[in-house]
Amino acid sequence: MRYDALDWDTLDFIKAHFYRRVATPLNKTIEILERVENAGDKTLAVRRLSKTRQTVEALLNAVNAWATLITYKSEGPLDDYQFKAFTQDQIPGWFHAYLQRETSLRIDFGQTLRVHPETLIEATVLLFNVANTISNVSSVQMSDAPASHRGVFMRVIFSNRDDRAPFGSLSEILDSFDYEILGERDLAVQLSVARDMMLLNNARFSLQNNKKTGQQAFSAFFSAYEKSDDDEELALPYGASEPEPTPVLMNLRAQLHQAVQGSADADPDAPGESEPEAVGTAVPETKPLSISREMVERIEERLKAIHVVDEEAITPTPAPSSKTTQSNSNGKRDSSQKDAPTTPFGW
Repeated sequence: MRYDALDWDTLDFIKAHFYRRVATPLNKTIEILERVENAGDKTLAVRRLSKTRQTVEALLNAVNAWATLITYKSEGPLDDYQFKAFTQDQIPGWFHAYLQRETSLRIDFGQTLRVHPETLIEATVLLFNVANTISNVSSVQMSDAPASHRGVFMRVIFSNRDDRAPFGSLSEILDSFDYEILGERDLAVQLSVARDMMLLNNARFSLQNNKKTGQQAFSAFFSAYEKSDDDEELALPYGASEPEPTPVLMNLRAQLHQAVQGSADADPDAPGESEPEAVGTAVPETKPLSISREMVERIEERLKAIHVVDEEAITPTPAPSSKTTQSNSNGKRDSSQKDAPTTPFGW
């Protein structure tokens, strides 16, 4: 696209929100760093640096999320590799700190999700900002859905102010904003962006109503992720990397290499293996073996199986998390939980 063909009104529409999101925290971060340089108390300096790190992590998450949204809106659905296995333990610390300062935060789910983590987190922050401006937020929750619907609910629960009637739909909320007023236009941007970020994560996003309490909620339902044999890289959790080969596996691979080399020496017509030996692997000083290519292939298959068993042996199995149940204000289970996940549940 040519530079002079850019839609500057649209860019200004986005800038009004995003520039302020980035500029204000960065200015505060610079101020904190200046204080750290002049701080005589090392304990205070460390505390300030920790807060600065959380601010930078939050900004990086926002930049990543918005960049991903632009890709999604301009090019279509994300590639599979961009989705990660995501659990409760991988929710960032800055997210906890930010919401706990503002409202009641409840995160208690034991199932694994298949999501783009940065956009899920950013969407939740945006939905809280919108709800906290137009109403009174009572809590932000991420919890397991009822057993009949394997998955996790994210809810921002709020009550309308001044005895205002509950909103009838998300569209009604968007239509209530005056786009000529900068602050209200900013809220419209946040709600629209949050909705699209939930959709790119394949979530069922809706406005829910609790008729017993009069509360409403921005709600997103994420189906639980269950790994299949066809999945490739999705088993790696958010922020994780490939495990290093274990000493047992490295030693076996080195022995296989030695055996292959011995076979090549015995048969002048057989091509030698070019794979280098594993660094730091102790190889027994024994006479090289002479084995067939068929045997090499069988050993390779066995090595793959040993790798799986070996990794499982050294990786502790996490204790199962306790599942939560959705309940209404009287502490009784809501009969609406038997319906589809898009039907409002009691909270």
